[in-house]
Amino acid sequence: MDNNWNFDQENRNEGQKRHSVAGLIALGVVIALVLGSLYYSFRDRYSTVFSEDSYLKQTAAAANESPVQQVDSLTESQNDTGRVRGSLDVSDVVEAAMPCIVAITSESVQTVESFFYGRVQIPSENSGSGIIIGQNDTELFIATNYHVIEDASSISVSFSVEAKENTVVEASVKGSDSSRDLAVVSISKDAILQQVLSKIRIAVLGDSDALAVGQRAIAIGNALGYGQSVTAGIVSAINRELTVDGTTQTYIQTDAAINFGNSGGALLDDKGQVIGINSAKAASGGAERMGYALPINEAKPILEELINRVPREKVETGEQGSLGIRAQNVSAQAQFFYDIPAGAYVTEVQAGSAADLAGIRSGDIITEWDGTAIDSVESLVEQLGYYCSGETVEVRYVTGRSGIYEEQVGPITLQ
Repeated sequence: MDNNWNFDQENRNEGQKRHSVAGLIALGVVIALVLGSLYYSFRDRYSTVFSEDSYLKQTAAAANESPVQQVDSLTESQNDTGRVRGSLDVSDVVEAAMPCIVAITSESVQTVESFFYGRVQIPSENSGSGIIIGQNDTELFIATNYHVIEDASSISVSFSVEAKENTVVEASVKGSDSSRDLAVVSISKDAILQQVLSKIRIAVLGDSDALAVGQRAIAIGNALGYGQSVTAGIVSAINRELTVDGTTQTYIQTDAAINFGNSGGALLDDKGQVIGINSAKAASGGAERMGYALPINEAKPILEELINRVPREKVETGEQGSLGIRAQNVSAQAQFFYDIPAGAYVTEVQAGSAADLAGIRSGDIITEWDGTAIDSVESLVEQLGYYCSGETVEVRYVTGRSGIYEEQVGPITLQ
């Protein structure tokens, strides 16, 4: 009786052991399948990050053969270069983007009043950054902030590439828009050494409308004039409205440090695409970890227009043309409540002046000068600085009659 019971008990124990071993084997198979699935999923998803054939590495290698690709516009430049895939390490982004960034040094002469010597001219130097955005057969185009090259008598550009020979070349202003704090400087390709030309690249322009708060942001620029440096953070806010020098615009806010010298440099996403143009001027309020950049989608059409503009040189003060008017800015309140367009609001017209002969009257608002939008007195004065007396310029303005503004276009011959 006892022997039979022991025999049955042993059989049951043996069966339980077999079931336990089988269960462990089955569990091991499941775990192996799950780990294998995760491995292949991880490999496929992040292959562009860890592979030597990642997009940024391919474009960096291709840059050594054809660094400055022929493009007709900013949009085509972006499409030709292609969209960068995957989320890369900051160092990968910087490695690919650095050849697109330049340091800009502008020299100007300021006239100041001296108690002993009267008016004295003092030379000054300003440092900033720029982004290579396009080219044609003879020129390379670089975007920057207007305040980087404002009143510059000479401009020099230093490329961010390693070369045994000089990487600094002279540049000139292709076009500027002071109201948007944007400018394009151009460089003759003949002035760039072949060793340098073979390494520089045109930036990929991204889509600032697709930004999300919290995504990575990387700023590159000539901070404090010490040379190119990199800061990283996140997009802290989008569509942040700020008023700088009387002009209200929307900016991208980031906690990536943006200091003087960063102005005109690039704010990049983690794909290496330019999402904004940094502005230290907008960030000069003193708050920590609050940098600002002009969204690239707002900058694109302005930069396109500046690139296509016929370049002009600043005219000597004694040779500048005159309109013969007094004007003031149209306030943001007037624009909002009375639907008055932005521009230079004419308050007085001198009899027999260029404006008088062209039919402009007190109360009219000048909104465009020779194809350039005018949204303030400052932008009108800036444009006048490039035109000599005797030149005829096409001007667009609006005339108010009983609260209704009618647009007029006509030539004005400067006096």
